[in-house]
Formats: sequence, C-alpha cells, structure tokens
Amino acid sequence: TEKQAKFAREAEPLAKRIEADPTEPSLYVKLAAVYRKHGHPDRARAVLQQGLAPTGNAFQLQLELMDLDMAPVRKNLEHAEARLRKAREKARGEDDTAENAEELSEKELVQLRSKLLHEINAREIEVFRLKADRFPADAGHRIELGTRLMKADLLDEAIEELQKAQRDERVKWKAKMLLGVGFKRRKNWRLAQKNFEEALAVVPAEEEGGKKELLYQLASGCAEHGD
Repeated sequence: TEKQAKFAREAEPLAKRIEADPTEPSLYVKLAAVYRKHGHPDRARAVLQQGLAPTGNAFQLQLELMDLDMAPVRKNLEHAEARLRKAREKARGEDDTAENAEELSEKELVQLRSKLLHEINAREIEVFRLKADRFPADAGHRIELGTRLMKADLLDEAIEELQKAQRDERVKWKAKMLLGVGFKRRKNWRLAQKNFEEALAVVPAEEEGGKKELLYQLASGCAEHGD
C-alpha cells in the first residue's frame, strides 16, 4: 500500500546510514521518530536500545527512551479526561447515550486522572533532573524541575532548585515568583513577600500574565496577613 511504501521510503535510508555510522545518536533518534509516526512504538524502542552501546549510552537516546515510556501514560490520561467529560455531561443530562455497565463513576475517573497526573509528574521530575545535571548552565531545566517538584509537594527540593535558577538573569523573575509560591505554601509569608516583590522588580514588560500573577499573589497574601 501507499502507506507502507511511504514508511519504507522514510525508514530505509536512515537504517542504511546507521549501518554506515553506528556511533551517531541523531540517526537512531530520527529512525525512532519515523517508527513512532507510523505506529510502531516497539520498533522505535528496539532501535533506540540498539543505539545505546555503539553511542556510549548517548544522553539523547536515554531521553528518547524515557519519552517513549511516558507516551502510553499520556495517552491513558487523554482517555481518562475524555471519559470524565462524558460522565459529567451524563450527570447534567447533556448525554443521552446508553449507559455502559463497565463505565467508571465520576469519582473513580477523578481518582484515575489524579493517579495518572501524579505518575507523569514523577517521570518528568526524573527527566528534568537528568537535564539539569547534564546542562547546569541552562537554568530553564531547573525552573521546570522546581515546578514539578512543587506539584509533588517536595517543597524543600523545589526551593533548592529554584534558588540555583534565580542566579540566571533571564529567568530570575520566574524563579523568584515560584520561590514566593513555595514559601507561601510553607506558611512563611515574610520570605514569600520578599520573593514576589523582587520578581515584580525584574519581570519583563512583555510578561503581562506573570506581572498579573505576581500582583495577585502579593495582594492575596497581604490580605491574608492583615496588611
């Protein structure tokens, strides 16, 4: 079929290039992407694993394998969210399709979604921890890591990563804003307020959403503390 012919046209030249130069990591990544695009995740995994030894466990390949393992969890989350929307429509009387005896209740679907979000966040912590260690000069990875650690309620670890990230002027405002949120959650309003105010002083003019969020955090925090 035309679909198979297209798949062969994309995959075969890359397979030949790997034969000619098995130490180049990007070739395995490109071939794995072709396999994934055409619905062959097992072959994508096999080719990435095949590349580990000749490329000396290339970092790119490790990240691709982690992303591949995360794909079915993300797909399950999409399905859970779609089923939850349908369950809520049914509860409001907006969906008159026949009831499926095996359908989970709204409460069970909320629990399932929460479990999947937790799993994805845990896996992303692993990915961004690797990236932050591998590329210490890129503070963006520490921001992403800190954000996910905060989602997981690992506030001490999150604050540690964000304090490292704030040294980079390009992301200083964002790191300080997140630090403010972390200290607010730790019931330390004095430090939270200090970080929010310092973030507000350096937030770029084009970051309107960030500025509004900072003003809201400061206003709500001051109101809570009778200021």
